[in-house]
Amino acid sequence: MKVDPAKRIGGGRTRQIQIMDGGKLRTVRARGGLFGGDLFVIMEGRHRHKIAIPNWDNMIARAALQSGRYQSGYYDPSWLTYRVYASVYEALRYTYYVLDQQYGVTFRHGEKGRLQLAREELLELNEIAAGLRTGNAEVLSLDFFKKTRAILEQIEERPRDTDKRAARTMSASLVSVYDSLGRTNATVKMVRALAAANRLKHRQVSIACIEPVIIARRQTLKSLIEEMELFWEGLYEYLDRLFVQKYWERGQSRCMQLLNDDTRRPQLLQHLILFQQEIGRYDLEPFTKTSYHVYEELRTVITHIRATRYGAARKLLERIWQSLKLRHIRAEIETALIPFTCSLFGEQVDPQACDQMIYVAKWARRALGQVDESQFEHPVTRHVRGQLSAAIDLLIQKTHPEAMKAKEHIKQAVTIL
Repeated sequence: MKVDPAKRIGGGRTRQIQIMDGGKLRTVRARGGLFGGDLFVIMEGRHRHKIAIPNWDNMIARAALQSGRYQSGYYDPSWLTYRVYASVYEALRYTYYVLDQQYGVTFRHGEKGRLQLAREELLELNEIAAGLRTGNAEVLSLDFFKKTRAILEQIEERPRDTDKRAARTMSASLVSVYDSLGRTNATVKMVRALAAANRLKHRQVSIACIEPVIIARRQTLKSLIEEMELFWEGLYEYLDRLFVQKYWERGQSRCMQLLNDDTRRPQLLQHLILFQQEIGRYDLEPFTKTSYHVYEELRTVITHIRATRYGAARKLLERIWQSLKLRHIRAEIETALIPFTCSLFGEQVDPQACDQMIYVAKWARRALGQVDESQFEHPVTRHVRGQLSAAIDLLIQKTHPEAMKAKEHIKQAVTIL
């Protein structure tokens, strides 16, 4: 999958950076800065697809020593060294450690708060749009109007920022459930809502870059995760509707209904092509391995459909659906792991945080039991469930040492997934 670096998630350009690798300084090719920040994705070697973040703690000292000037703040960017993180989630957790544990810095709300409210409304509108049909258009019309008005109230009437202007224009087009020809199109409404939300997220990143550097990095990492997870979740939910039993008719899955319908098959094909194109932009751990396989499998599915091999297409789509169940479970655990990690800062453990993590671990354990691994080359659910069970046994004790051990088991579980 050859993709222009600027078109990958977060954008950026290619350059050489220095990383610490096995105690030695190495120069590697990387893509950055992501979303206009100072983060990079390594493009070669054994750390390929991993996040690289500047070592700010040694930057000034290193620059001063090499330049012969002991002036705080004087440095040459080419002297920067970068620390490597195994995944974007690990890098995100580190920002919480730096800010909450080391510095205790918190967010100040202002424009960011308004943008966040607007984004939340857009994401809720996206969920409403997912259920839009010709038969319920009038019922949902008032929801569309109210949500759009709430969104526009959070964005000033004539924003100077290009992302906010674009978001406002896209949001205004969502005021009605109908298009200019009086038709309903759920997909278009969903895409516009998500595109507007992403535009606002870009603006949030820009604002964060004005604030302390670590806060900007945290927001950048969240943006990367949200954008990647957004399309994973979109594909997962789309496949869910193709295979979940409640969508079946006359003993036939919705997938086969669409494949066998000459008028609806092109729409299915168009959706799969769109998802494949988006997934082809992924080059960040922990998304790369899954994205590569899903990209290639979608390519094969598309080939099958065009060659009228509908049975083979359905079988492969179902395997993708099962693999994305694992992806969905990992995302839920990773999300819960952040506040749980923050609860472990200091010497005491929060009992409620332990209870919440137990709840998520038990949910994940049950969800893993619903995954059909019969088509997988390397089944993983048994191992993951073992790690989660070990974590639950430790969390029940609600002591700091055991909670720290439980966190390691949970991290092992998500790494396997």
